Amino acid sequence: MLLIATAYGIFQTRLTTPPVPTNSAATEGTAKTPTAQPQIVDQTPLKIAQQLAPLATLTGERELAAESIRLTDHEVDIAFTSALRDATLHPPALSAEAKEIQARMQKAEHGLTATQTQITQLNAAIAKANGDQKDSLEDQLDIANAQVELDQDEVDDAKQDLIRAGGDPQDRIQAMVKEHEVSTKATEAALAAPIPPPEEKRGLVNRAIQWWGLHKKQMLLWRAKAATANTIGTLTARHDTLEKELDADKSKA
Repeated sequence: MLLIATAYGIFQTRLTTPPVPTNSAATEGTAKTPTAQPQIVDQTPLKIAQQLAPLATLTGERELAAESIRLTDHEVDIAFTSALRDATLHPPALSAEAKEIQARMQKAEHGLTATQTQITQLNAAIAKANGDQKDSLEDQLDIANAQVELDQDEVDDAKQDLIRAGGDPQDRIQAMVKEHEVSTKATEAALAAPIPPPEEKRGLVNRAIQWWGLHKKQMLLWRAKAATANTIGTLTARHDTLEKELDADKSKA
C-alpha cells in the first residue's frame, strides 16, 4: 500500500506542480499575457514567496516567510515606480484603434466636466431661489446628477478600452499596483494569524497523508530555489550590463 501511495504521489506531483519560470519571463518581463500585452512588471519572486507563505507552520518558518514577503514586495514596488516613470517619459505610440478610443475618452471627459460644472451652478442657484423656481432647479439638478453618473461610466469604459488597446500604460500599472497591494496584505494577515497547535494523528493512513503534505512542500521549495537561482543569474547579468554601459558613458563624458 505504501509503494502504491508513493508512486501515485510522485505521479500527481508531476501533474499539479506549477512550472518554474523561464529565463525570458524573469529577465526582461516581456512574457505575453492572454491578451498579447507585454508584462510590464515581473512579479514572479513575490508570487513564489506568497505561494510558499501558507506552508510556514513553525515560528521560525513564519519569520523567514514574512521577511521574504517584505523583500520581494519592496523589489516589486521599486519595479512599479520605475515602470510608471518610464511610461510617463516614454509614452507608447498609439495605434489607430487606440487613437480612436482616446478621442472617445476625451470627449466623454469633456462631457463629464461640463455636467459637473452645471451641477455646481445649479446648487448655487438653488441656494438663492425659492418657490416654483427652486422646484424647477431641483428637478434639473436631479437630471444632472443622473447624467454625471452616465458620463462617469462612459469615461471609465473608455479608459478600460484604452488600457486593453495598449494606449494607457499608466492606468494599467496603477491597477496592477492595487492588485499587488491587496494580495500582499492578505498574505501578511495570514502570516500574522496565530499558529494552530499541531495535531498528532496515528495510523498508517494519517502517516501517509502527513508524508504527502511534506512531499508537496519539499517540491515547492525545490522549485522556488531553482526559480530564485534563475532570477539571481538574470539580475547579475543585467547588473553587469548596466555597469558596462555606465562605464562607457563615463568614458565619453
